[in-house]
Amino acid sequence: MPTPIGHALMGATVTAAFPLNRDERFAWRSYLLGGFLGAAPDLDCLLGYLPFAPFAGRDWHHDFAHSLGFAFLCGAIVALLHGYRSGVRWRTVFILSVAMASHPILDCMFTDSAGVELFWPFLHTQWRLQLPAPVYLPVHDSLWPRLLGVVLIGIQEAAIYGSLFGFVWLARRFGWRRAEQAEG
Repeated sequence: MPTPIGHALMGATVTAAFPLNRDERFAWRSYLLGGFLGAAPDLDCLLGYLPFAPFAGRDWHHDFAHSLGFAFLCGAIVALLHGYRSGVRWRTVFILSVAMASHPILDCMFTDSAGVELFWPFLHTQWRLQLPAPVYLPVHDSLWPRLLGVVLIGIQEAAIYGSLFGFVWLARRFGWRRAEQAEG
């Protein structure tokens, strides 16, 4: 199952593939926003720490926050905040929703847990494909080997998902120039 590094790079890859605007000077903002949305569903781990909440102590990881419906809802809210001056465009809602939906889709593909609640609010069934993960966390009992394993996984995920981001970024960048030269 990907770490926040892999999820953030996949969200940024979506915004690189479908840019929010064509101005390259501000594209990095879209990549950061896509990266944040790609990693955001894992913030559901914090729900169990809320004091005096009716759901305190419950393990909420892989529940509603890891669903396509929640991704669309959050994508629409962020698009509303993103375009509050110029109005919301459906294209922006789609891009931001897909950036966030990349997280539950990756978790559904590679999770070793019971699955993710992918089709919330319509179905509360947890789904998983159990595909072999491209990066594995070695199991160690002591702290330092475990810490080293986490660092190595971060490097491996940065290489795998970062390469995908770089490929999409280069393809879009040079594709635009070719299209602009053909128009002009």
